[in-house]
Amino acid sequence: LSTEGPFSANSNASYLVNYRYSFTGLLAAAGVDFGGEEIKFQDISFNLSFPNKSGETKFFGVAGISDNDFTGVELFEDAEEEKDLSDIEYNGKMLAIGVKNIYKLGEDWSIGNAIIYSLNHSDRNQNTYFVGQVPDNSFQREEFNENKLSFRTDFNYNFRNNAILDIGYNAVHYRFRISSLAGSGIIPGSISPAVAEENEWLLQPFVNYNGFIGNNLKIEGGINLTNFQQSEELIVEPRLFLERYIGTAGTSLYARAGRYSQVQSYLTRYSFVFTGRNPSSSTNPQLELNKAWKFQLGYLAKVGDYNINV
Repeated sequence: LSTEGPFSANSNASYLVNYRYSFTGLLAAAGVDFGGEEIKFQDISFNLSFPNKSGETKFFGVAGISDNDFTGVELFEDAEEEKDLSDIEYNGKMLAIGVKNIYKLGEDWSIGNAIIYSLNHSDRNQNTYFVGQVPDNSFQREEFNENKLSFRTDFNYNFRNNAILDIGYNAVHYRFRISSLAGSGIIPGSISPAVAEENEWLLQPFVNYNGFIGNNLKIEGGINLTNFQQSEELIVEPRLFLERYIGTAGTSLYARAGRYSQVQSYLTRYSFVFTGRNPSSSTNPQLELNKAWKFQLGYLAKVGDYNINV
């Protein structure tokens, strides 16, 4: 379902709202069997735009829930794969909501600000009744909660030759908690889960330039500085993109090079050990970010209504 349009005939403000419900969920509600598995999800998103003489303000967001329930077999000989030996319940929820504003400071300068809050929650329960052909009564419980608060500010200067200078920063505050519990022949409520949690900042100031040298050479270049509080790193990330337009319109040769980094997965930074009734978590908080250099050469051509990118 979707609806969009202006708020009124006399306003430049507009809205867009979308809602989805999973087709598999509708089939399951109608009694269709997917091999013992029920998959359902639904989400809603919106975007509200309020332009004015000095710029524009946007409010946006998305929220969703998903469920996946799997019922295993009762007899070992009926199992076709290892998953069939367990009952599994999964539930997930997510939310992201934010506001963005662009304000013109003058004929050539503008400032953009954005704030986004997001959360991600999931829990997974698994009961296993066989290990090989031997009856078993083991369980595994996992719960994950993540909250992010993101900020971005950038100043744009538009040169008279249509080049743009962009200076700003990104800042993200991470807060997460993981709990995990596993055992065999133990009542789940009789032991406490192993827990890992963190609060940390990722800071990224940057400067970028986008423009032309002459009429046929496009250049995009800049540098990011990435600082991740947990690993205490400061990473310099230079990036450059060159595109040379040749021949007919839409044909060009391009080259791209740059350094990029990424925060390691929480599942990499933490591990859980279960020994009897004393679960524990181990951590490697100084684990560095993933870092990589990327290089690309390419050819882009437009043939009729098609784009060819090699």
